[in-house]
Order: sequence, then structure tokens, then C-alpha cells
Amino acid sequence: DTTSMALVLNNIGYTNLKLGKYAEALNAFKRSLKLGKKSGFTTEDFANLYSNISICYQNLKDNDRALLNIRIALDSLYKTKNYYEIARLENITANLFFKSDDMYYADLYSRNSIENAQKSGEKYLLSVCYFTYSRVLREGNDFIMALEYYEKYLNLRDSINFVQKLAEQERERKVNELEKAEKETKLQIADEQVKDLALKQLRLEAEKRDKELALLR
Repeated sequence: DTTSMALVLNNIGYTNLKLGKYAEALNAFKRSLKLGKKSGFTTEDFANLYSNISICYQNLKDNDRALLNIRIALDSLYKTKNYYEIARLENITANLFFKSDDMYYADLYSRNSIENAQKSGEKYLLSVCYFTYSRVLREGNDFIMALEYYEKYLNLRDSINFVQKLAEQERERKVNELEKAEKETKLQIADEQVKDLALKQLRLEAEKRDKELALLR
């Protein structure tokens, strides 16, 4: 079952990546890629594998191979309308070119990532892309535009944090309501149990009186 083997190898690679074992992760991803070609992986699956391989090369300080693999991933994704993944990988590519001091391509991929992030509607990703572009502009000595995009990043980040805070408050309110309802239910159950015990006691006493009355008769 080559498809399942490829998926498991991808998971092994991802686990090793998280553990900082980049050589082992790279080996697992390459094996997964080889099996994926046999089993007919989707375009997104291949893009994911190539981007994982790129991340391994980044951590192994091999920037050229990291760029090569991330661009292969992007070329396959450009055939789709997965704007979120395209923007995410374009932002990574921009940062790789930035590290290589290639400001022309860093600027190109960074601007493209902003455009695709806007299409995706993902605000957090867009804020990350704004931040990357502000760094690229600052490095290119365009300080006015760098400040403009840094402010865009800050405004969007603050907006996201505000929305998250409201969502957290709403969750806390719902949790408190549930806890309150649970306590009330428990008290009600306890009250019902007390009433039930009292009723049983009254029945026992009534039965006792009936027996005593029968004996007296």
C-alpha cells in the first residue's frame, strides 16, 4: 500500500523535523516523495512534501537546495487556487532570498505573497506577509514604505489579537454559564434526592403505624 506508506513516512519526517533531527526528516520526506509519485499523490500533497524538504534544507544551512525545493512546490501550487498555501510558500521564499541578500526576488515574492494572502482572506497570514515586506523594504533603504507596511502589520496584528480576546471572553462566559447550570442541576438533583428520601421515610413510618394498628386490633 504505497499511499499509506508515503503518508506514514511524511508523518515520520514531520516528527523528526519537530525534534530537530533534520537529516532523518529529510530522508523520510524523500522516501515519501518517491512513493507518492508511484501512488498518485495530489498536487497539494507534492507541494507539501517539497516545502517540507525545503524546510529541512533551510535548517541544514543549504539555502540553494531550500530555494530549489520551495520553488518546485510553488510551481505545482500555481496550477491550483489554493491562495493560502501559495501565499505561505511565497512568504517563505521571500525570506530565503532575503537571507541570500537577493533583494530583487525577495521583493518580488513578498509582494506576490501579500496579493495571494489577501485573496485567501487569512488575516494572520497577511500580517506575516506585511512584516516580511517591511523588512525587505527597510533593507532596500525604502524607509517610508517599510514603516507603512510595518504599521499595516501592527494594525492587523492588533485587530487579530482583539478579535481573539473577544472570542476568549465569549468562551469564558459560556464556560461560566455551563458551570453555573451544572451546579444548579447538581443542587436540584440533590434536593430531589433529599425529597425522595423524606418521602421514603414517611412511607416507612406510615407502614410502621399500620402494622402497630393492626397488632392493636
